[in-house]
Amino acid sequence: MLLLIAIIIFFGSGRGEEYLKKQKNHTFVVGGLFCPYEHSEVINSSWIYGEPFERCKDFHIAFFLSSAAARFAVEEINSSSNLSTEIIYVERQYCSSPVASAERMLNLTNSANPKVIVVGATSENFIRIGHLSSLYNIPTIAAYSTSDTFFKQKKDYRTTFRTIPSDRHQIKALVELSSYFDWKWIGIVAVDDDYGQNGLRGIVEEARYRNICVAFHVYIQTNRYNYSENVERFFKIMNHTNNIEVVYFYTSSVINLHEFFSIADELRIRPCVWIASEGWADRAAEFYKYNVVASIIGVDVKNHRIHRLLRYKSVCDAVERNNSTLSSHDFQEWLCKEILKLNESCDLCSQKYVNELSNFDINEWLEPKMDYVTYTTYLAIQAIARALQDVESCTKNISILEDGCPKINELYPWQLMGYLQNANFTDNNGSFYQFTENCDVRPSYIYRNTHINNEGETEDVTVGFYKTNSSGEPIFYINGTAIRWNRTGGKVPKGRCSPDCPPGGRTRYAGGQTCCFICLRCPPKTKSTKINSSECVDCSHETYSNDANTQCLPKVPDIFDYNSNTAVALSVLCIFGSTASVASGLMFYWKRDTPLGFM
Repeated sequence: MLLLIAIIIFFGSGRGEEYLKKQKNHTFVVGGLFCPYEHSEVINSSWIYGEPFERCKDFHIAFFLSSAAARFAVEEINSSSNLSTEIIYVERQYCSSPVASAERMLNLTNSANPKVIVVGATSENFIRIGHLSSLYNIPTIAAYSTSDTFFKQKKDYRTTFRTIPSDRHQIKALVELSSYFDWKWIGIVAVDDDYGQNGLRGIVEEARYRNICVAFHVYIQTNRYNYSENVERFFKIMNHTNNIEVVYFYTSSVINLHEFFSIADELRIRPCVWIASEGWADRAAEFYKYNVVASIIGVDVKNHRIHRLLRYKSVCDAVERNNSTLSSHDFQEWLCKEILKLNESCDLCSQKYVNELSNFDINEWLEPKMDYVTYTTYLAIQAIARALQDVESCTKNISILEDGCPKINELYPWQLMGYLQNANFTDNNGSFYQFTENCDVRPSYIYRNTHINNEGETEDVTVGFYKTNSSGEPIFYINGTAIRWNRTGGKVPKGRCSPDCPPGGRTRYAGGQTCCFICLRCPPKTKSTKINSSECVDCSHETYSNDANTQCLPKVPDIFDYNSNTAVALSVLCIFGSTASVASGLMFYWKRDTPLGFM
């Protein structure tokens, strides 16, 4: 009896609850592939001094924090009592290149044998990972690979899931802006990789479907040896295009955007409105210092902040917990620069800096650095946890698999596919998610615009949203009055190749584009009643056109009053003329035998 009471007291206490949480019946290996860098370069590509190798460049804090979010999300799940399986998380980091991503994928699968993999990779780098995961039948959840290729070529990416919307939705959200503001004349530029190529083609197709003319569409190659020449070539094309006021820029961080816009200012390109894809919309405020930027409207993935996701005890703890990663040195160097404003490396775990930063809240400071990739990574881990819960609660009556309920410790990777497809999962804010039949999530975008105050400070403002309902129908809203049109006189750009041809005129196309034309006035006895009418319509015989050639008016007959002076005068003239004619005829008849003589 005393033993029973002791057990009840123990498990009713906090220590008892903690004990229960730590009791895990099985383990389940989850792999992580993350690239915390924007670029890479190949060293010794000439093969003269030995084998070539890749060196990572341009440390990206948001990408780094997304990998940290995966680790903390696993800790959060393991510490809860909802799952009796312990998740073992094994991560590999790599430089930003398709070759490096493939190498790390092979290393991870061969060394850790993961049952599912969470991938933080751009679309360009994910292509190889997606192919390899399909080869090994390993479910792979892409946290920020948005390319529509994975949807169109599903047989090649049959094990790929995504916690970020596909580009096909983003393209509709982008072109929706042109429809709303009635822009009929746009330009498009995109990075020359899988992400940019799919985006550019999609915008061109969607624009043509909506009768929007594309003035030009140009790819920018990322080759560092001729990058400047490619950018200059694009801006020369743009400069020779008449009346271009709106340019869609579909790119990611692989392009040096500061160099891009500085070249435009050197060439004195006229300011225009830039429509930013999600690949750089969150950085828009950085580029308002360039004259070529009149305004930027960006489409970005809606970011649900996950407060207190990071749980570092101190700055030193943040460094030590990432010591085993590829980017550990670059992370500490970044912290030295951003926190201590040092231009050199420092040891943040030395006693000097531990004391100096003892009251510094590293988690609160890092939280604003997290963007949507952190959130979509967190969702990927939550989806896996939910699928494992469904496996644990499986019964013969509700089993997804034909051969019954699998055991966690004997689970094959392919068996998890059906459970992921049916998983209903939520974030810690209570938002609900489920994978669609295409293995991605429903879109939820926001429109961002940067406001500049009198002190020159910038602030990103949400000015609208784009999402779909459960039936897939789009829901669009934009607050046009909240958008700042800098360097355009505060007015919305017209977005026209030619001025509108008013009623009373007709268009004659010039240059092969239906949006480019000259306006000709309708000839007499014809009309046109619509703006930009392509032809003038003839008036009927009973009508005539007005002076403006905008309508046909009925003809009115001239009627004289019988008692009017004009009628009397005309009657007298008619009678006199008739009498004179009769008299002349009678005279000729009376003198018909008299010869005619001429003097």
